[in-house]
Amino acid sequence: MVFSIFLKAFRFFQLRFFYISQRIFFIFSVSIFCFISSGHGKNPPSFPGDKPSPQSLLPLDDLIPNTPAPSTPFSDSSAVILEDFDSDQLSHVDKVKQHKEAEILRLLKELKYCADVAKARKISQQLQHLWSQSGSETIDLLMSWAETAINSGNYGLALDYIDNALALLPHYAEAWVRRAWIHIQLNDFKLAMVDLNHALELEPRNYIAFFELGITMESTERPELALKAYETALEYYPQMQKVQKRIEALLEERSPQAL
Repeated sequence: MVFSIFLKAFRFFQLRFFYISQRIFFIFSVSIFCFISSGHGKNPPSFPGDKPSPQSLLPLDDLIPNTPAPSTPFSDSSAVILEDFDSDQLSHVDKVKQHKEAEILRLLKELKYCADVAKARKISQQLQHLWSQSGSETIDLLMSWAETAINSGNYGLALDYIDNALALLPHYAEAWVRRAWIHIQLNDFKLAMVDLNHALELEPRNYIAFFELGITMESTERPELALKAYETALEYYPQMQKVQKRIEALLEERSPQAL
């Protein structure tokens, strides 16, 4: 009698263990499948037609500076912006954010009125460096891995890293900009527009996002919207020569001589 009860209990726990182990294996398999995107490891398709491809319009070095921007001390104008804040009432994180925003404002002003192309490019690199700072070591690590994957041409892997970064920090605008750049390389302009919409809602001053938007509009045969996006980018970065050239090309196509 006792042996029969013991045997039934043993079979019950044996079946229970088998059921649980099967569920764990299933969940693990689905997790691995979801983490690896369908574009992993694939090369970007070529852009059809006689027009310049979007890949050639927006080189990688415009999105990710090759070297970290040099740190610069905050100017007097930055101090004026912050003078009304009671620093004693701010946490360390808030102080860092306020100083970062003040420096972004200063650099945007310098960029707007800079007449030297080389100097303007350095200012732009400093801005891109500031915008790339997420405030999270985990996010920064994921984005550095994504940058390595982008540099090696592995866009699928880069998308995986950026997807994970956005899942953890959806208000990080720079991740949306970089993911849109990858979608442009893959000629997936619909997804690029979705990502750029998010990016510009979070950081409406990002001229690189407007440049990408212009490329997307131009590649989808919407020249008027492309012009508007390019002109907006120039409002922030007047010395951006690639944007100037795209505007000139679109205006030439629209002129009576081009008809």
